[in-house]
Amino acid sequence: GYPGGTRLGNANIPKDILESPTAIKKYGGFGIDGDGDGKADPWNVTDAMYSTANYLAANGGASGNYQKAVFAYNRATWYVSRVMGFMDAYSSGSVEAVSTKGGSAKGSAAIEKAIQVGSSIVGKSPYVWGGGRNQSDIAARKFDCSSYVRWAYSSAGV
Repeated sequence: GYPGGTRLGNANIPKDILESPTAIKKYGGFGIDGDGDGKADPWNVTDAMYSTANYLAANGGASGNYQKAVFAYNRATWYVSRVMGFMDAYSSGSVEAVSTKGGSAKGSAAIEKAIQVGSSIVGKSPYVWGGGRNQSDIAARKFDCSSYVRWAYSSAGV
């Protein structure tokens, strides 16, 4: 597995095979080498972004059925409804990020700050299933994907 990270299963797969685009394709995985370095590295932001897009596209997104794609990712209907609401707000251009401090942060400035904050721990923070839900995890920078995004935007005042 990855240092400090967790994976489902008990397989002891060497990292060079685990991140191999050829092996991933052979076994029906979704990992993509988004930055062209020959690896589909889930700790690399570009690779992870392309891999997520590949997963969503394969599960309905390519045909425009975004609700089906999000449901394949998380089968909680409340989650799908929430994501679709955000998609509608961003698509219509009506979104204004609301600050946790009572004001508002215009979209692009808040996004840039969240990217800057989030990027500061890429490759330095372990992925922890269910992590980031308490102050201890947050202080230790132990996140899962959704709590990582929430932390980055919260740190940017959103």
